[in-house]
Amino acid sequence: MSTRKLDASEGSLSAWLVIALAIYVVRTMPWAMSELWYDEVITLGDYVLDAHGRGLGYVFRNYPVANNHMLSSAVYWLWVRFIDFNVTAEHLLRFPSIAFGALTIVLVMCHWRVWLGSRLAILGGLLLAISPVFTAYAYQVRGYALTMALAAVAVSGALEIINGRHRAGQVITVVAMLLLPIVIPSNVILAPVLALFIAIVLWQAQAGQPWTQCLLRALPALLAGIVGFSYYFTLWDAFLAVSREPSGWSSAWMVAGNLTLALLAHAGLFAVTLVGAVVFCAGKRHDRPSPQPAAAFDPTLAPAGRDRDPVPVDAAVNSSRPRQLPVPPGVAVGALTLGCVAVTAAILLAARPGQAPYPRVFLVLLPPLTLAALLSGRVFAVIQQWPLILTALLVVANGFVWERVSEVVTDAQLRRGATPNNLIQQYYRGADELRHLASLMAHQEWMENAIVVTDEYDFPTFRLYWLLAGGPRGAVIAINRIPDGFQAARGGQNLWIVARNQEVAAGLYQRVTGGDADTIRQNFNRPGGLIEVITYRRRGLFLPYMPKPPTIRQEPPPKTKNLV
Repeated sequence: MSTRKLDASEGSLSAWLVIALAIYVVRTMPWAMSELWYDEVITLGDYVLDAHGRGLGYVFRNYPVANNHMLSSAVYWLWVRFIDFNVTAEHLLRFPSIAFGALTIVLVMCHWRVWLGSRLAILGGLLLAISPVFTAYAYQVRGYALTMALAAVAVSGALEIINGRHRAGQVITVVAMLLLPIVIPSNVILAPVLALFIAIVLWQAQAGQPWTQCLLRALPALLAGIVGFSYYFTLWDAFLAVSREPSGWSSAWMVAGNLTLALLAHAGLFAVTLVGAVVFCAGKRHDRPSPQPAAAFDPTLAPAGRDRDPVPVDAAVNSSRPRQLPVPPGVAVGALTLGCVAVTAAILLAARPGQAPYPRVFLVLLPPLTLAALLSGRVFAVIQQWPLILTALLVVANGFVWERVSEVVTDAQLRRGATPNNLIQQYYRGADELRHLASLMAHQEWMENAIVVTDEYDFPTFRLYWLLAGGPRGAVIAINRIPDGFQAARGGQNLWIVARNQEVAAGLYQRVTGGDADTIRQNFNRPGGLIEVITYRRRGLFLPYMPKPPTIRQEPPPKTKNLV
């Protein structure tokens, strides 16, 4: 019989929940207060602000590009009007996504605790709160936070199903799976994962029950995902056009590598136990129990362990002891992991050459993988023997170290002109340079007669903050959209270039003027080249050479205004 002494701190779930949410806010708030990045600006401009007054319904009928995470865009359509179009307070604008992320943490610590126990639920909440993968997407004005929250809800429903609460579990799972594809179409990939999980666990748990009945229990989740996805049949021409656009990564192997690295960064210590549990489960035969009608599974009871008496459901909810799954934890871990790996492998193998899906497509699988990782802590009970404070510190330290290392690597790549964007690195995370430079140009009164050229990545963000700072429309041009017959610096205009460094600025200037890039680089600060007017963090403002560059006043830049 297990004699592990309960850590006194395990009973303080409310205190740990506050700690986890505080860590989550501290981690995400600096990023939430940073400038809006490319995809967020597109979301606001094309779907949320609704400058033409088409109404909320148009959000669900407008699918020109895959950027429209419809259900999330609808939430932000309502939210922006609630805050009176205040898009300059970025942390306030991003509040819905931050709230969805917080709700995911609450769900893991409060509902999953019934099966994980207080210790693993606490560690799960801390893991999400500091995860460099979860938190990097949980604050954005996009559909990722809503996706992960709904996926966690769907997983909760699946847990209820396999533990005998079929009606409640099916309702929860079906509703979540109906909504998930309307956030992002690719979220439908969670449906086969949950269906496989439910079918395998029920087949292993319920002796004498035919496999067809287990499949019937799993079928609603699968059908709900298909029905949710079928909404796009009403937009089929637009959806088909978007799906045919070349996009994604050049190699499926690179995607698989980034997903593996992301799992290590996200789960940390539990990634090791997850792999161990899967190997252990694969090497051990799990025979189905013999049929015993007198001892049929009772959904109101849940065995707390091999050597313990059954624990009533209500008692399990209010206890630090976990409610045992109807199968050994290793089987549940194996079923969840098998589903996630099989679906991911199928998608990568089916991808067109040179167009493997972006790694963020698989964020919907983060909650089931998180549950599998945490349940693996019940397979290797040694983790539960460690002091909770020590284990919590290891979890938090893992997330902190991964984030710091990725930030250093990202900074080095940005200085070389690269724009990393994957599950661990985002070139835009925490950035505020474009917002600052736009405000600075307004403060220095450089906007008059100015034409600003940026690269294609910086264009949406800089144009947004240029307009918020009072700059004239049409004065900001993306380098990949230079109009035919464009002439730089005509009629007293000044050509400004926003770039990461001198070399990138020279390349942009060469594409505008048609000169020789090497000559421009060699003549930096000399006639025929460029001068750097000011640098702020990872960006600079450049002008064609002039003997007397603009002087810079030192007063703080003015506050920006709202677009509406």
